[in-house]
Amino acid sequence: MKLTSLPLPLVIAFIANGLAYSFFVITLPIIGREIQFSDTNTSIILGLSALVLTIASPIWGRLCDRFGRRRVIFISMLAACVCLISSALLIYLRRTELLIVSNGFNLLLSVRLINAFFTAGLKPGGQAYVADSTSESDRAKGMGIMGAAFGIGSVIAGIVAMLSGSEYIMYAYAGIAFVVLLSCFFVFLSLPETYNIANVKADLSTENIPFLRIVPFLVITLVALCVFSLLQHITSLTLQDKFGLVTDKAIRVGGMTMMLTMVAMIATQLIVVRKLNISPVKLMGFIFHSEFSTENSSTHIHRPVPVDLRG
Repeated sequence: MKLTSLPLPLVIAFIANGLAYSFFVITLPIIGREIQFSDTNTSIILGLSALVLTIASPIWGRLCDRFGRRRVIFISMLAACVCLISSALLIYLRRTELLIVSNGFNLLLSVRLINAFFTAGLKPGGQAYVADSTSESDRAKGMGIMGAAFGIGSVIAGIVAMLSGSEYIMYAYAGIAFVVLLSCFFVFLSLPETYNIANVKADLSTENIPFLRIVPFLVITLVALCVFSLLQHITSLTLQDKFGLVTDKAIRVGGMTMMLTMVAMIATQLIVVRKLNISPVKLMGFIFHSEFSTENSSTHIHRPVPVDLRG
């Protein structure tokens, strides 16, 4: 399965989303200091956004089953574009001191929470789309490709941050918003729906979801995302503090660091996962394999969605 095995609009949507998300995460900690946000304030923005995204994801997963995958993906991309433009505008107003610090923080926090709520639909929508479009044997590869597409966007974000620094950051935001807008319309015009909404049952109960059996995987994902998110936030700040970097240089070096990290992730998802060619259960951990293998066929999940550790 190649990167182009999935529909091009879906791949581009995840690249664009990875670009928008990662550029904001790379630049906010450092630019936050420039616009007089404390490190705690930037942590609140990123942390609460992640919390809202976590809470909203199951809601959008349910909506995917009621209204289809394409609509949810489109709404998520449109929200990402609008909120990115709004975030850039607020940063500009704060840099030019047209907003006081408290108002700038409150408005930027509100925009990012709205962004988190709506863009939370992209991951469940995309995973459901991959599950609809692939066979069981290719599903882990499909999920890996989806994660790799997000990683490619993150690599591009790192490159953009290296080139823009803080001096040209507004131009970078404008260019990224344009890319996200194009991908949004590409999804709207060209992405076919894979889910037959007419066949959806009125009762979308969760009785067949084995919550107790997936707890170990949820814990693994939680720990991995905590570590990854912590590194995202503190890397640029640590570089600036330990090496005495000015704002522009800190953003450029932080962008390079993020780029190299994402290159490693892409290599894992596109090369290692493909070469292993094993089931999602074995991929997550052989320790749980026997329990899943002996499960009664009556509780078989017909459309499992493997957990993507990238979040």
